[in-house]
Amino acid sequence: MGAPTFPQAKGIFWTDLKAAIPSTFWRKKPNETKCILYLRNGSDIEIISFDAPARFEGRPWTGGMIDETDDLKELAWATHIRPALDTIGLKTWVILCGVPEGKKLLFDLSKKPAYDSEWDYFHWLSADILTPKTIESAKRDLSALQFRQEYEASFETAEGVVYSDYDSNKNGTRKTIDPRLPLEWTHDFNYTPLSSCILQEFEDGNYILDEIILKSSVAKNTADEFVNKFKRHQNKRVTIYGDYSGVNGEKHSQSSDYTVIVEILRRNDWIVTRRIKPNPRIKKGQNALRAQICNSLGVRRLFVNIDKCRYVDKGLSRVELKGGSAFQELENEFQHITTALRYWAFTKYEISTSLVGAFDYDD
Repeated sequence: MGAPTFPQAKGIFWTDLKAAIPSTFWRKKPNETKCILYLRNGSDIEIISFDAPARFEGRPWTGGMIDETDDLKELAWATHIRPALDTIGLKTWVILCGVPEGKKLLFDLSKKPAYDSEWDYFHWLSADILTPKTIESAKRDLSALQFRQEYEASFETAEGVVYSDYDSNKNGTRKTIDPRLPLEWTHDFNYTPLSSCILQEFEDGNYILDEIILKSSVAKNTADEFVNKFKRHQNKRVTIYGDYSGVNGEKHSQSSDYTVIVEILRRNDWIVTRRIKPNPRIKKGQNALRAQICNSLGVRRLFVNIDKCRYVDKGLSRVELKGGSAFQELENEFQHITTALRYWAFTKYEISTSLVGAFDYDD
């Protein structure tokens, strides 16, 4: 049994595997480090990873299951795993499963039963096993594209504009900053442009109401700009989100981008909360942001003051995917502000619960 990485494989299979096979079938205690189950009939069931797929070559096996198939390294299946099915003298088999990640390996293999009798394809909807309440909750939390992919195993591609549901007319607003409410400030620490935007949360959603875009600048410059821009703001509370690279140096008691910003804000009477998590995979951040722009029920909870936030508006309208990719973005001057928003959306409205090691505390 395997997955793209060993932690993935162990988390997916190991506990359930031991629970599924009674200890009376074991010939000795399992190897908890290597995740090997030894059976009395002489067979072994092993949890493996495919992060270095060449190591898999030459291993005799009768069959196996691979999860998160679309996360496998490119060519791992054709070059290393598929040849292992041709073990001499054994009727080998394999089950490849997972949620589609666009039109990749699972998509290609799903077409094989049409012309190869040795293959079968099975497809299940989450609605077949989950309660209607759970499905309805997912529809509220996810974008339409992500719901189809994650809960209906649909082979989705998001070709063209990354945030295709963004509509300047529907997501645009004339609302301005309410000086009585706290601020949220999210960052991408690209050198030029150094991009950040300011949000406030209201009953009907989150509003992006200002932005700070600086050329050839560093953290001190953006902090000074923030202090000057909001010197008359009445509520001196701000929550900071953004790029996890901004904490670099802190483990060695050195100054970081965030500590520079916090120190400047504190000197100017701001009360700062930091919510900084390790940067998610690009696709997870995109999906979290898409769900705020417009979820699968058609509800929009993210709005943009287009007059004040022209980079945000242009970024959400124009940032495109690289040709052939389901998630990689073409870099341009507007892409960095949407990256900052990805960090904010994933941290505040995280859909996945697998992330550990969050860097989240009050200063």
